[in-house]
Amino acid sequence: MHKHTFVWLIAFALLLSACDVLRPTPIARRATDTPAPPTITRAPTLTPTPENTRTPAPTNTLVVPLVTPDPNQTILPPVARATGTATPRPTRRPANPNDPIAIAWDKVEKATRYRSQISWVIGATTNGVYEEIAFLDLTTAHNGADLQMLGKGLLMVLFTGDPNRAFEAARVAGKTYTKGMNPLGLLTLDPSVWYIADGASTNLSFGNASEQRDLTNDVRTEDFKRARVENFDNQLCDVYLADLRATESAQLKKMIGTTRDTRDLGALDRAEGLVWLCRDGYIHQVKLEYAGHDPNNGAEKGFLRLLLRFWDFDSATIVIQPPRDARPLPK
Repeated sequence: MHKHTFVWLIAFALLLSACDVLRPTPIARRATDTPAPPTITRAPTLTPTPENTRTPAPTNTLVVPLVTPDPNQTILPPVARATGTATPRPTRRPANPNDPIAIAWDKVEKATRYRSQISWVIGATTNGVYEEIAFLDLTTAHNGADLQMLGKGLLMVLFTGDPNRAFEAARVAGKTYTKGMNPLGLLTLDPSVWYIADGASTNLSFGNASEQRDLTNDVRTEDFKRARVENFDNQLCDVYLADLRATESAQLKKMIGTTRDTRDLGALDRAEGLVWLCRDGYIHQVKLEYAGHDPNNGAEKGFLRLLLRFWDFDSATIVIQPPRDARPLPK
């Protein structure tokens, strides 16, 4: 199968189906260094108890290398829709009082100050060679209505026109700013300059928790069972595990479409979900992984990982300022 066809079909399938949004950045293989496993302690189910003090950057072991934002650095990235109006989201049903994951998701959605990250990795076999690509790595800092985003990964090329350039964006006091924007290489904007994008059809909602939760809508939280306790983000967290093979069809269609190139995941070898629900009552990490092969050729391997991270809830280190010397977008 053809690598470029695989990549671009995935990109456009995502834009049309997953969240009605766009994003992009550099191509990279998955890191090969495996960190030491986190300390695991068996313990009874935790009862979420909000804390007044939140720890800054995460220090635990993660399966995928994550970009930890510097609280003193202005970071930014984008996500644009076809129009400036956000697509209405159906009202969620009240969480089942016996479903701790749904309750924790609701709490994350209501948070106003926190950091989040989406990490999306796709693997495929091309001409007998298996390779993994960083499809999307989007880090966001949230403070009320203000936010800062930094986007990397193949999908960001739709914004930057350059696989080696990050796309940055921010919304501060009602104004939107972008940097590195050059959609498909069609514009002549200076990639080192911040531009004021007011009036442009830019929507930065994809970085928020509600949009990220929507990526997991086909995964039933009641299917997750508490498996262990880990020290994660400097606190104890219950880790819930679910076998996703029963729901893989809908989830895979949402993530990678129904193109011919999905054959590398035509036969699933593994499909699982993990949720880290921590003592502060918030979900701190969600990981969905699918590994498989072409039913007609076992050597044609496929892989998909979606990782969602949330941390620094209520942290005073999240201060979002407008970029200096921002210029109006050229007419």
